Amino acid sequence: DRFDEEELEKLRRQLGTYSYSALYQQTPTPREGGHFKRKWFSRIVEAPPPGLEWARGYDLAVSTAETADYTASFRCAFDKDGTLYIDGGFRDRIEYPDQRRYLLERLAAEPDTVHGIETALHGQAFIQDIRRDKASRGRRLVGVKVGKDKMTRVLTWSPLAENGKLALVRGGWIQDFIDEAGSFPHGTHDDQIDAVSIAVEVLGKHTGKLGSYGF
Repeated sequence: DRFDEEELEKLRRQLGTYSYSALYQQTPTPREGGHFKRKWFSRIVEAPPPGLEWARGYDLAVSTAETADYTASFRCAFDKDGTLYIDGGFRDRIEYPDQRRYLLERLAAEPDTVHGIETALHGQAFIQDIRRDKASRGRRLVGVKVGKDKMTRVLTWSPLAENGKLALVRGGWIQDFIDEAGSFPHGTHDDQIDAVSIAVEVLGKHTGKLGSYGF
């Protein structure tokens, strides 16, 4: 009674199927089937458009044991039409010295990118250490305080994937990323998904760039 079909369809596209079903149909989509569908990640481009404002998110692990989480990092940007580009994926089990080396390499290679690290665990100390290194001078390194659960955070960008407004920039990281996304939130690991969520949050807070949800 409150919304016509056109308005409801617009809301579904904005929110994504999971949130729309819960809010407007009282039938949440079962998570057992996976939040992401593999077909949502079929758009692969050779290069992103020029002139985008990028943010890179880092999800830092604290152990290199075979059963531990991975350190993961991704660079993201929105184009003028609100399409989210994901690029430069990284995932590996590495200890602090290698984490530090990797981040300094990214800061040097991506000087126009805002680099965001979650402040939980050893993240804040990590940021303080990197900022003391003269190699980080002039680079934009920020802390990201995460106060929401993983599912809430991923809902900031998963509707874009569902509606064809997400593009992966070709690289060797893509298959691992799609495999993890396809099992989220019940897979063994979700470090890559978390890294993208961090990058998207940095885009909103520190560049003012967010995707367009007016599908």
